[in-house]
Amino acid sequence: MKLLILFLIAFALIALIWARLYPNQKVTIQAKTINTFSDGLLKRIRVWSNNRIQTHRLRQSLVQREKLLADSQQLPFFSRNSKLHELVGNAFRKTIVFQWHHKTKIIIPTGTFTLSKFATEQLDNYLLELLVIYYPDRYWQQIEIKKIPLFNYFYLVIQEK
Repeated sequence: MKLLILFLIAFALIALIWARLYPNQKVTIQAKTINTFSDGLLKRIRVWSNNRIQTHRLRQSLVQREKLLADSQQLPFFSRNSKLHELVGNAFRKTIVFQWHHKTKIIIPTGTFTLSKFATEQLDNYLLELLVIYYPDRYWQQIEIKKIPLFNYFYLVIQEK
């Protein structure tokens, strides 16, 4: 509902600015124009909603797996990776899925390089299985570790080929 109200306000603002800039311009609205606009808008809404659903599904699957691994390593002789599994689980909660130039990208903000390396080791096979299930007709590049230059902050990027 908030999105619809925001969209209507933005549309009214654009129409007002256009009317102020071009006061003597004739306006003709054709059915073809309305149809192409609505088709494009519906396509964008479908892509956006699909990305939100997939983001939720990926987050849930990855976090549940990391919780399971962290809980299974609570025994004293396995406890060295337990804290890392908890940190990686927290990073997986921040997973983002979006479209960029008609290709799907998955961003996982990890923060540190060691956490990024540990997350890539954890994700190598499991994430591929999830992506094949959630996106059956797409092909994916390998996981890349990237850094935000000025802030020394690391994140993982998985993008569609």
